[in-house]
Amino acid sequence: MYTGQERPGAAKLRLLTFSEQQFTERDVAGPDELRPLLAAPGVHWLNVLGVHDTRLLEALGTALRLHPLTVEDLASLGQRPKVEEYDDYLFMVARMLRPCAPDEVLRSEQFSLVLREGLLVTFQESDGDPFGPLRERLRQGRSRVRGMGADYLAYALIDLVVDQYFAVLEGYGDELEAMEEEVLEGPARDQVQRVDRLKRNLLVVRRAVWPLRDALASLLRTEPAYFTRPVKDYLRDAHDHAVQVVDAVETQRELVTGIHDLYLTTLNVRMNDVMKVLTIIATIFIPLTFLAGIYGMNFEHMPEYHWRWAYPALWLIMLGIASGMIVYFRRRGWL
Repeated sequence: MYTGQERPGAAKLRLLTFSEQQFTERDVAGPDELRPLLAAPGVHWLNVLGVHDTRLLEALGTALRLHPLTVEDLASLGQRPKVEEYDDYLFMVARMLRPCAPDEVLRSEQFSLVLREGLLVTFQESDGDPFGPLRERLRQGRSRVRGMGADYLAYALIDLVVDQYFAVLEGYGDELEAMEEEVLEGPARDQVQRVDRLKRNLLVVRRAVWPLRDALASLLRTEPAYFTRPVKDYLRDAHDHAVQVVDAVETQRELVTGIHDLYLTTLNVRMNDVMKVLTIIATIFIPLTFLAGIYGMNFEHMPEYHWRWAYPALWLIMLGIASGMIVYFRRRGWL
């Protein structure tokens, strides 16, 4: 049962067959046309674009002798990255990220592959993937993959997926630096939403790369079965890159938390400054209000009422009190 969003159109099958001397690329109508093509010599890369066609997945599962649980995982999107070994093939699930602006919601898509001797089958949710440059190098014969087997091709695809994480994190790093400067200059209301969105996007990257690192580590611990020893050296490099991505994600998550705390601290400091100014103004007006209250009483026998200079004298006293308090506050560093 397909668990993703409904997509228009049928799934597309594209088969690449290559060796050091030859290269062919063609669209395949269905599993029946696929069987004689896979019998040809060379390394075969079958890319299935769109897993919403469950009938096609079932037919491919029959033609490629895939376990029913594998076919079920292909259609059940949202799988955690993992590696499963069956009798005659290796099944792996990873998450591809859709690069986007830091202020947009990051999307991840399921990427699955089936690896057996001389054959690699990849499954993508939708069009638009980081594998275009690799296909172009295969067409032009400038890639090391042309002289290697299907296991090296699988490594190359996994490495491209991991490199995509670096591209996403690089953009988030620049956004974090700019956001930190903006918060120091002055907090704004939209900054909280940007920090929250960036935190959610980093969580998407973390959920994609953390289990992938463990899956690659499990492949390195097993005896060479589907990955030869020379290719395992390259696979170890992909695992190291995944570890670096995990470290970068954790670092940026800490930076996001620090920026959020910095925002709250800056906001509290600004509020404290405002409250301090208001408190000082209120303190200055307390004695002035006291004097104004005394001479605002309507008693008949108040000697100051009959003194000619009483009004300017009261103003001088009030101005003197206010000026003295301002000087005192400045000397104490409160203003």
